[in-house]
Amino acid sequence: MTNWMMESLCFSQSLYGIWLEDSLGNTITGNTVTSNSDYGIYVNGDSNNNWLHHNNFVNNKGGGLQACDDGINNHWDDGISEGNYWNDYETRFPTATNDGIIWDTPYTIDGGVGAQDNKPLVNPV
Repeated sequence: MTNWMMESLCFSQSLYGIWLEDSLGNTITGNTVTSNSDYGIYVNGDSNNNWLHHNNFVNNKGGGLQACDDGINNHWDDGISEGNYWNDYETRFPTATNDGIIWDTPYTIDGGVGAQDNKPLVNPV
C-alpha cells in the first residue's frame, strides 16, 4: 500500500519532524520540515522503497545534517528531474553551481546507506 503525505508543516518537534520506521512504498512530498531538534526526516529499520521529494528542509538538527537514511533503497528525488530544497545546501557545497532550478552536486543524506538527493532544488517548493 502506498501512503501519501502532502502539504504539511513539521515544525519544532521534540525529536524528528517525520520518522519512517519499517515503512514500505510511501511518498513523502510537499512538506516543510523545519526547526526540529534532530533530523527533519529520519528513515530507519526495514524502511524500503520510499520516495521523499519536493520537500523543504530548513534549520533541522541545530543547523546540522537535515535528514538521515538508515533504510533500504529509498529515493530522495523524484527519479526524473527534481529533489528537495535544503536551506544549508550552499554552506555544505560552496563550489556547486546551478541552472536556476537544481544544483549540480548531490546533497548527501546522513546515515549508513550512502543516500543522496541527486537533484537538490535551488529554491523552496
